[in-house]
Amino acid sequence: MKVNFLEQLVAEWCEYNGYLVWTNVRVGRLELDVVAFHPGTKKLVHVEASMDKDWNYLTEKCTKTFPAGREYVSDKFRNLLPNGAVPDQIALLEGVSRKKRSWLAVRLFSLQTISSQSLRKSATYQ
Repeated sequence: MKVNFLEQLVAEWCEYNGYLVWTNVRVGRLELDVVAFHPGTKKLVHVEASMDKDWNYLTEKCTKTFPAGREYVSDKFRNLLPNGAVPDQIALLEGVSRKKRSWLAVRLFSLQTISSQSLRKSATYQ
């Protein structure tokens, strides 16, 4: 399946930070953009990434994918996670206001925020 550049960026950043990564994970008729698991910290992450600026479309899509992700991802990794653990769910979207930090009960990041954090982190390695 085709991966958009933002999903690819998220997947590569997760791999760089030690996560095992899956992209375009099918859950019934839905598709989860990025699912990542860090074996050392046992952290599980589900990211939906989009450059689309149509909030109605994004709300409709994410209203379906995040609940499906919580159920599927928690079940798939149940033997590796502490009891009751749920994935950290993140929406990475273009054009997010700095005031808007959560949406649909998930963490919300803009591409600009992630880029600046990545640059600061990579500068510490040099």
